[in-house]
Amino acid sequence: MKSLFLFIIIAVSSSKSILAQGNLQFNQVLSYSGSLSCQGTACRDINPWSIVSPSPRTVPTGKIWKLESVGWLGSIEGSYYNQPFLVINGIKAYFGLFNRTLSQFSNQGNLISSPVWLKENDIFNIGMVVNQPWPCPNCPFFELSYHISILEFNVVQ
Repeated sequence: MKSLFLFIIIAVSSSKSILAQGNLQFNQVLSYSGSLSCQGTACRDINPWSIVSPSPRTVPTGKIWKLESVGWLGSIEGSYYNQPFLVINGIKAYFGLFNRTLSQFSNQGNLISSPVWLKENDIFNIGMVVNQPWPCPNCPFFELSYHISILEFNVVQ
């Protein structure tokens, strides 16, 4: 009877450790700011009419990131539009509102309406879609400024 009881205790405790995923422990607040811009042929030559930040961010091993906000401010000149978006693991997601204008215009907002959780080794980035006719006699200047707030957590076993 003792050996059966001991076997049950060992089986239950080992099954809990197999199924355990760890707890989250707050580590730090991260902030990233930057801007994207293009004008004329630089906008025409990007494919498919979108430009992405050259600085993608990767969640470190043993960490979890919670994107709290992705604020943006876009400005353009001319009767064209741009649209910000978030890229997660190579997939465009979380599109912002179009900036549309007949002369010069700026718009702002938050790309996410609720937090986005990213696991270790996930990669995210920010970009913008640009739309202009070609050839363009007065090529517009597209610009997108952004600020990203992240809470970083350690995964604790």
